[in-house]
Amino acid sequence: MLHPDKAEKLLTGLEIIRTSSAETSDRFTALCKLFDQLIKAATNAEELAFRNFYARFRYLLSTLKLTGETQKNFDAFRRFIKERDEKKVTSLAIQQGILLLQQIAGLVSGATVRETGTPGQQSLSSSIPNVPPSPDYFSNLFPRRNYTALRDLKVLCSSWTELSGENETPYFILHAYDLTELYGEVIIYIKKQAFYDLTAIRKLLTKDTILQLQHLQPQPGTTNQFSTTFDSLIILEPDFLVDATAIGECFNSSGSNSDLFFLSRLIDNLPGSAALKGSLIGYYLDEMVRGQ
Repeated sequence: MLHPDKAEKLLTGLEIIRTSSAETSDRFTALCKLFDQLIKAATNAEELAFRNFYARFRYLLSTLKLTGETQKNFDAFRRFIKERDEKKVTSLAIQQGILLLQQIAGLVSGATVRETGTPGQQSLSSSIPNVPPSPDYFSNLFPRRNYTALRDLKVLCSSWTELSGENETPYFILHAYDLTELYGEVIIYIKKQAFYDLTAIRKLLTKDTILQLQHLQPQPGTTNQFSTTFDSLIILEPDFLVDATAIGECFNSSGSNSDLFFLSRLIDNLPGSAALKGSLIGYYLDEMVRGQ
C-alpha cells in the first residue's frame, strides 16, 4: 500500500524530528504533517467511497493487522494530533508518536514486524535510549468512559452561585430539584471544559428553568452532588414549542394575530364551534354568579 521509497522518506523525516533541537511545538507540527502524509500516501491507490482524511484513516486502521491494544493506541494518537492539547504535547509524547508512526510505516510498506508489535529491521527504538515503545501510551491519554457510572438528570433550577476558579477551571454551582427520580435537591458543579464552556448556560438561567443534563459524574461520598465532564450535555428546555405550521396559521387574509396560535390549540380539543361558544358562555356565566 505504501511504496518503499516513500516509506524511507517518512522514516527519514521521523529521524530528523527525533534528533531535532527545535521547540516541542515545532517538532509536534512536523509530526502532524508526517502523520497526514503517511495516511494519504498509504491510501491514495485504494478505491474509497469517501476520500476525506477520517475515511482514509478508518480504512487504514481496519486493514492493518494490528493487535487490539495497538489499534486503540493508533486511534488515540489520531485524537492526540487532532486536539493539539498543549498539556499533552510533550517530548515523551513526540517520541512515542515517532515510534508508533515508524511501526505503521513499516507495516504498510511490508516491513517485518515482531510479535510485540514493534518494527523489526527498521526499528528506531534502538536509537532512542530510555524511551521504550509503549503500546498504550496514547490510549492512556484518552481513557474510555464508563457511561454506566454517569447520570442523566432533569432538574428544576432553584439558585446558582457566581463563577469561581477564574485562575484555574471556572465553574459555578447550581442548586436544583431532581425531576427524574424525585430525590429532592441536587447540587451540580458546572465547569468550563478545555474545548467548550458549559458555564455559558449561567447567563440563560432563570428561576424554575428546566434543564436536561447528560453524562454527569457523581461526586465521591455524596448522593446528591454531581459535576459535569468533558462530554456532558446541557439542554435548556423551552417553555413551549411553536412549529412553522403554527406560526403560519397566525396569518390570514384579515391580517395577523398571535392569539390565533392559542385559539387553535383550544379548538383542537373541542368537537366544533358550538362547543367553543358554549364553553365561553358557561365560563362567563360562572364568573357572573361568583361576582354576585
